[in-house]
Order: sequence, then structure tokens, then C-alpha cells
Amino acid sequence: MDLMLVGESGNSRRSLALGMVVLFLCSLLAVMAPASPLSQPISQLDESPVVASSSVPEQTYELYLDAPTSETRGQGSITTIEPNSGQEEGSAISGLEFRSAEMISDLYINGSGASNTARLSVYIQFRGAEGSTADVTFSLKSGDTQISSESRQLEDACSPNPFTGGGCDWTIIEVEFDAGANGFMVAKGKQLKIRIDAQATCEGNTGGIGGGDCAVDIAFGKMESSGGYSRLQIMTNALSGSSVRVHSCNEAYGCNWNDAQKFEWSPNHRPSFREMQFSVEVRDAFGRDDIEEVNLIMDTPNGANVVFEKNFEDDDFKLDNNGLVGNFTYTYESGIAAGDYPIRLLVEDVQGHAVIFEHPGITMLENDIYLTLPSNQPDVVLFAPGAVVQVEILVEHTGSSSSSIDVVFDLETNLPSSWSDPQWSAPSSTYTLNGGGSSVIPELQLEVPEGDLDSAPDSLDIEARVYAQNELGQTEEVAIRTVSLDFEEVDVFAPPRIFVYEDDEHQKQIADSTREDAYDETLSHYVDANEVGDFYIDVFNTGFQTDSFKIRILEQPEDWQYRFYDNDTGFELVEEGIHHITPDIGSTQIITIRMEVYPPADRDGVDIGLFELAVASKEDSELR
Repeated sequence: MDLMLVGESGNSRRSLALGMVVLFLCSLLAVMAPASPLSQPISQLDESPVVASSSVPEQTYELYLDAPTSETRGQGSITTIEPNSGQEEGSAISGLEFRSAEMISDLYINGSGASNTARLSVYIQFRGAEGSTADVTFSLKSGDTQISSESRQLEDACSPNPFTGGGCDWTIIEVEFDAGANGFMVAKGKQLKIRIDAQATCEGNTGGIGGGDCAVDIAFGKMESSGGYSRLQIMTNALSGSSVRVHSCNEAYGCNWNDAQKFEWSPNHRPSFREMQFSVEVRDAFGRDDIEEVNLIMDTPNGANVVFEKNFEDDDFKLDNNGLVGNFTYTYESGIAAGDYPIRLLVEDVQGHAVIFEHPGITMLENDIYLTLPSNQPDVVLFAPGAVVQVEILVEHTGSSSSSIDVVFDLETNLPSSWSDPQWSAPSSTYTLNGGGSSVIPELQLEVPEGDLDSAPDSLDIEARVYAQNELGQTEEVAIRTVSLDFEEVDVFAPPRIFVYEDDEHQKQIADSTREDAYDETLSHYVDANEVGDFYIDVFNTGFQTDSFKIRILEQPEDWQYRFYDNDTGFELVEEGIHHITPDIGSTQIITIRMEVYPPADRDGVDIGLFELAVASKEDSELR
């Protein structure tokens, strides 16, 4: 491999520039750098129902008539919250319409009794001369669709004191709306409405707007005299359909709402696998203001104690689609007892209606393992003719601290008939793990024959079967886990792959020996005069055997000097004639070499030029 261009700034002889150019003098083998250890897929249970199988019963709701809001509009509002403001009045002769907020989910409404009626109780006051009458129409609507309408005739008008205008009492009128045989629905986005219209015939004139002293008024809010309310009584369940889901946000799974739930967990797993995300959706058709309390509870397997109880605050929720959604993250302690843990969501509204939604719960497994790779084992296994391949697997007992398991390994991949049988480091390829949290590293050995290896498999599929004793003392299979590794043929010794960086953090890459097209040879890299320029060369051994590599400078600018150092140890590389020799580098391992570049001390010296170097295998100089 050949490198580098060095140059001087045009503004000053005291400022020098160093640039890098990559020239390819030989064919290099492109092998990817070692990947991080592989986490094997873990089997998931089929999706289960999220809410209790039993239906949530309807309950009695009191809907109060209150002052209008900017959200509801109209002449008044319908709310589940008891009014605490003062009494307000409106004229039914002018027409009054009370509206709820828009439903955030469909609301199914019924009445009570055999006739399925919704009862409206309203404070009303009819004023006028003796003999006056009035007709009042009460209408119940779902959006703009009329559900029921009832009329009442008023007589015996109250004659107010001519001097004070007072002396008339408020009376309660009750109206029963027919909710239909099966009730009715107020759809998501629609409003429940009550409209009240009146016409009065006053002694000596006809009522209406400006109808003399005749008046039909409706009072709402909190009554000043009695503390009572105008209200509608219905049967419904605004909380129907709430739910909770359990996920793992570990990269092996997914924690979005629609991702598969994780019902099985391991008591002694790694911390990132012990973090549970609970996603809660609370459906209250009347909206956020109707919700008083939301509690998420997980109990111990015997139900005697609570593992956690999360009380959601108002700020924990946001409006999303048909409900209010929130998340809660809980990481259980390592060594938690095995068993089935019940989970329930308790939702209570402002009127005290409480509904419990039962989740199927989660299971802490008595016996389980986590199958992965040690940090020194790449997930690409290299082999070469006549070589002996060693593969290490890390198995961790993630089940109960008190359980003992046997793990039996098997290479599921069929090797060619010319290959020897695979050998495991334990007799019968069986490894015993006593107690959750323990681990072992089984070793698989493969002897590769000489000659043509075209029939070799592309991957190694390794299976681990877990066995434990049941309550009857019988040994049974309790889990199966697999891990798959790429299997790739290489030469015993191979050309290195070279990466060049401008910084020790490896953020500013200059060159990659397998990506000639990605290199910009016009880009300069500056070195101040009288200072040292540092460049970092990663040498990646793509061969099967441990190897060291020879670095040779083929060309350099006149009067420029250089040195090579092992970046980890700080030791200068050994020189053998015209070569600088790297330390031994294991198969698929990388070592970083720091190249120090010294510009000329003479101000008249060359300030731009090319460093050209070659990196080759020490065992075979043709491999470069």
C-alpha cells in the first residue's frame, strides 16, 4: 500500500501541509472488520389477549349542566365534574343548548329501568301574569342526530314582586328520554347535546323574545339556595377498552405499541434484558379531565405483596388516537423469584367509577439461558486448508438462582464427509450450570482437511438444548436456543487491510485500502513547522494465522523524517533493514500504528511531497 502527500501553505514558509494519497500497487483481500458479539434470537410466545375476558359492566353516570366553555361552545356545557362555580341562568325562550366536549372514543349510552330511559332533572323558573302558560321542549342529541324529545306544559306562573322583582322559587322538572331498546352511541369526535326550547303565552300578550314579563329560565351550575345541580343521569362505561402491554426495548425485541409483547422474562439476565416497558392506554370517552387516578400494579406470584405500584400523573399521558397513552419503565432486581406475576391496570374517574383491567401477566422463568459469543470471538469464523478452527460460545444461566441445568450443544450444520467430526471441550458436549447468574464458555473444534474446500458450508448453526428436573424429579427439556455464525474460507496468510486516520479517535478517515474510489487525493493535511504530524494506520490481519507485517517506505519528500510506533504500547517498531515490523496480530485482529512525520528544519527545505509506503505479510511478501 502506498501513501502520502505532504505540502506547504502558500501564505507562509513556517506553515506546512501534509496530505495523503493512496496508490494501490497490489491486489488486497477485502475482509470486513470483526463484528460485535452476536445475540441469538429468543423465541416469543403467541400474542395473548390484553384485557380481561369478562365485559366491563355499565355504571351510573351523572352528567352536570354547567357554564359554557371555549371547548364545548353552545349556551352551556355537559360535564362529569360537579360544578363548583356559582349559579348561572339562561332563557329557554331564547333557546339553550348544552354540549359535552368531543368524545375521544365512542361512548355507548343506555338509560335505566325496564323502559331504558335517561332522566334529566332541571331547575326551572316560569314567571308571568296569572293565567300564563308555557310549552317547553327537551331534546337529547348525539351530535346533530336527535335521539329523543319530550315536551312539558307549564302553568301557574309565578308573579314576581313588582318592586323587587323577586319572590319566585326554582323548581325541579324531570324528563325521561327514551334511549331506545339498545341504547345509542355518541361517536368519537361528536358531542352529547341537550337542547331546551320554550314558548310562553302571557296574559295579555304572546311570549317570545321580548315577550313582556313572561320568562322561562333554566338554572345550571351550582344552585345558590340548595347546592343542587341540573343534571342528566345515564348508564354507560366511559372507561371501556383501556389496556396495558409489556415490551422489552432491548435491540433483540421492540417496544412500540404494536410490537409483540414479551411475556417471558429471566430472573438473572443482563440488565438491558431486565428492563420492562409498560405501555398504558386509558380510554375515557369524556377525556383527560374525567380521569381521577390511574395505577399500574404488579403483584408477587402468590399475590401477598406488590412488586411495584405506579401512579400515573396527568403529565405522564398524551392524547393519541382513541385514548390517553403513557409509558412506565421498570427494571427488576437480579435474582427475582421465578413464577407468574399478575399485572393489573386500575382506572378511576372523577365520579369514583373504578375499573380493573387484568393483563395476562408475565412469567419469570425457572430455567433459561442466554446464548451469545465471548468478546474475543468474531461472528465470522474463518477457516483455511489444513487448519484447526476453534469456536467459543458463551452460555449464561439466566433462570432462577436455585435451579441447576444441563446444556447440551450440537453443531446442526452438516459438514462434508471428508471433514472430521466436530469436537466439544466437554464430554458428550454437556455443560452443567448451577444457579442463575453462572456461565461457561464451551469450545468447538473443527479440523479442516487439505485440498478443495468448495463444499464447505457458508455458516455454522449451533444448537443448545437445556434440561432440568421437574417437580417429579424427572429430567425434561425446558428450552432450545440457537446461534448462527458465518463460515468463511481464507488463506493461511493473507494480505492486510489498511485504514488510515488523521486522528487518534478514528473519526477523520483518510484512506481505506479496499475503497480506492472513496479517497480524495486533493485533500491536504496540515503540519505546523517545527512540530510533529501524527497519522494513525490500522493494520487488520485478514488471514487465518497470527502474522506480523512489514512496513516499507518507498518514497518520501527530501529532508522529511518519520517514525513508526505501536499506538497501544508506545514502543517504536523494530527495524529490519528497510522494513519496520509490526507486533504479531491475531487472525481478524487489528493493531494501530502511529506514524510520526517530521517536516524539515531548514526553511528552504521541500514543503510538499509524497510519502509512499507498502504493507505486506512478513510470512509472504507477495501478500500486500
